[in-house]
Order: sequence, then C-alpha cells, then structure tokens
Amino acid sequence: MLLDLETAEKTTATTALGFVIGRLLQRHNLSINQVSKGTGLSNTTLKRLCTDPDCNPTWSSITTLSEFFGVTPPQLMGLEPFPNMAMGPFASRSYWVSVPVLSLAQVMQWPASRTQLEKDEHTSFVKTDLNVSQQVFAIRATDESLEPKFSAGTVLIFDPDRTPRNKDFVLFLGQSKPLPQVRQVFADGPDLYVRAVNPEFPQAAVTPFDPVADRMIATLIQSKTDYCL
Repeated sequence: MLLDLETAEKTTATTALGFVIGRLLQRHNLSINQVSKGTGLSNTTLKRLCTDPDCNPTWSSITTLSEFFGVTPPQLMGLEPFPNMAMGPFASRSYWVSVPVLSLAQVMQWPASRTQLEKDEHTSFVKTDLNVSQQVFAIRATDESLEPKFSAGTVLIFDPDRTPRNKDFVLFLGQSKPLPQVRQVFADGPDLYVRAVNPEFPQAAVTPFDPVADRMIATLIQSKTDYCL
C-alpha cells in the first residue's frame, strides 16, 4: 500500500523524514513492502519511520534508505531540498535484482523453496547490479570464521549455476556435514582442493575435493559490507 502524500502532509505525527519517504514512495510508485524487500529493513521499521514523531532512526537505516532512493542522508531527513526530477541513480537502477538472504539451513532447500521464501515477509533481500538468474541467493557472515577476507555482517551473494575457478569462494557441503560452509577452491590441473577462509581455523589445511562424496553448492559472485553498522 502506497503512503498518501496529502495524508502525510496533514498528519501531525508525520516527521520530516516520514514526509520525504512518503514523497519518494509516490515518486517511484513503490510500496512499503517493496522497499522492505529492497533494503532489508522490516515493514515495521519503515512504517515507524514514516509515522512516529518519536522514532530515532539509526544511521545505518538512514544510509540504507538514502542509497536505495539515490538521495543524500540530509535530503532524506528533510534538511536539504532535492530536485523535482527523478532523483539520483535510483531512476537508472531498474536493472537491479533483489536477492533473498538465506540461512544455511534454507540454502539446503533452495531453489525449491524460492516461491515460498519470496512471499515470506520475514525474508530479507539485498540488491545486486549483476546480471543474474533467479537461482542466485545470499547468506550473511555471522562470525569470525570468514575473516580476514569477509568480516561479520558481510552479505555474500552466490550463483549455483557458476562453475568455480581457481581461488574462487564456494558454498561447500562436505561428506556427512549437515550444513554447507564457505570454502576457497584451489585447482591443480583437473584436481580440486578446498580450505577454510580463516587461516587460523583448523580446517585451513587444504583437503582434496571428492566429487562423489562432496558437493559445491554455489560460487561466490559478489560481497557487500555495510561499514555504517
């Protein structure tokens, strides 16, 4: 449901931030739900930003919305005017694709569960400007196991259709393992080897890839890190 701009102007509970968001929603013909899927911010958070005068948004939320709409944080907060024309790079971002962020358990059900997950309001999404298929998905690094290459909070976007090459990162499911893990691939002629990303982990030793017992689920194609968290 789109916010009504006239209602936003007349409602005393609407802050300058809420008014600007409502204006941007109308300008780009977007709903709260679409913005939620495109930014990863919950519907509840977005509605509160639009209507609650006591809402104290985080800087991360401000920068996420600013990047999504192609405006500056001061413009989004109503501190600076923005032009009447289609704003910033957002108008040219129609080619951006929303990619679902999955848990490792959900990865095991992908892509059979794609339709269900895309309809689930609890599923978060990230945007990619890559030309990708609907098979692509993302996971989020949650601890130090992928450091120093990928810090906690980094979103990793994987493509199941891409064949891994030497030194690529993959989601690897080892023999008898219940969940996949991120590993780096090394090629020696026709033979493939994998090792943990963090060199301090015990699994950092290079081990042969067994094409019968092991499985490479998908190959990393992009990573995204928010330094404002």
